[in-house]
Amino acid sequence: RPIDDLMSTRASAALRAIALAILAVAALLTLKNTAVILLSDRANPYPLTEWLLNYDGGFVRRGLAGSAVIELRRLLGVSVNLSLFVAVSLCYLLLFAHVARFALRAPQFGWLDALAIGSPAFVLFPALHQVAGQRKEAILFAFVSAIGLLAVKRWSRGIGVAVALSLAVLVAVHEGLLFFPLVFLCLVVQFKASRFTWTRLALLAAPSVLMFGLCFLSTRTFGETSMSALCAAIAEVATGARCPPLHDPRLPFGSAEW
Repeated sequence: RPIDDLMSTRASAALRAIALAILAVAALLTLKNTAVILLSDRANPYPLTEWLLNYDGGFVRRGLAGSAVIELRRLLGVSVNLSLFVAVSLCYLLLFAHVARFALRAPQFGWLDALAIGSPAFVLFPALHQVAGQRKEAILFAFVSAIGLLAVKRWSRGIGVAVALSLAVLVAVHEGLLFFPLVFLCLVVQFKASRFTWTRLALLAAPSVLMFGLCFLSTRTFGETSMSALCAAIAEVATGARCPPLHDPRLPFGSAEW
């Protein structure tokens, strides 16, 4: 038994080292891809334009992040491309930090854990896919990772309000994030209190659902004039974004039209 335990400990340590090496490579590749997509001359217009959707033409779904970045540019002169690069990079660094913490602190670390970390559907995804990996879903990964890193053990009213408002902000950035049950599952597991009832979960989701409804209603009043103002704001501050008039048959469908 002592020999078996020693072999098991060594195997676990080796797997942890492999997982951490994968995380380091994934982090470097993700930073490189993010720089290519958001900073370089080869910047991809779809994710860049999606990040810069804004409220200059009126309230519109997915417009919160773009409005914040554009206002930062107008007030302080900070490059929009650089701001987005820093924001997306920080989101993924939070994710990598959370996974690294798990790899280092998990009481038992086996092959399945190492394979999950090395899966192309997990931390390698933004490293392998240069467009989809740099979209707004990065904020969702950062939010879930932040919850894990904070490791809050006790539920309180203040924490509940902060989480509910944060989820509403996520939906204002991208309304599709409401449909990722991973967020609520992580909350249930993280707080894992007997007091965490379905009623509390519904109250957590209420601001997000309300924000989603506002995003849906905004599509009924958003037209050509609003689109022109939105695109003008993007053209004013960004390099590499593409925001054409609605229904322009000469140009491919992009994130602004969507």
